[in-house]
Amino acid sequence: MPGNTEFFGMTIFITLSPSRLLPAGDARPMVAAELGAEVLRLRARVAELEEARRWRAVPHERPPVGVAVLGWWEGCGDWPYVVIRWDGYQWWMEGESENFGIQAPDRWQPLPGAPDGH
Repeated sequence: MPGNTEFFGMTIFITLSPSRLLPAGDARPMVAAELGAEVLRLRARVAELEEARRWRAVPHERPPVGVAVLGWWEGCGDWPYVVIRWDGYQWWMEGESENFGIQAPDRWQPLPGAPDGH
């Protein structure tokens, strides 16, 4: 680590390696590197989870064809959320005995996966 100090009116330049500043066998640099890698891994996982829960605007993004998603309609008071599917041409809501073509939602997001082991 380059540095300098004043000594009786003279500037003295000092160069020390980090290993000279730590006791022999000190594990702090390795632990710090491992923790840094873990922080990066966790940040990537958080970004992945946030992306999975992000609401997508319908004019800009469509879900994969035939995959059930959660649709949301702005200004729809009683039923703003419905599980729907996109067939590549039209949006569909599944009823008890038949499917219904519906107006495109304002936004959609993927449904969560099944619990582990199911």
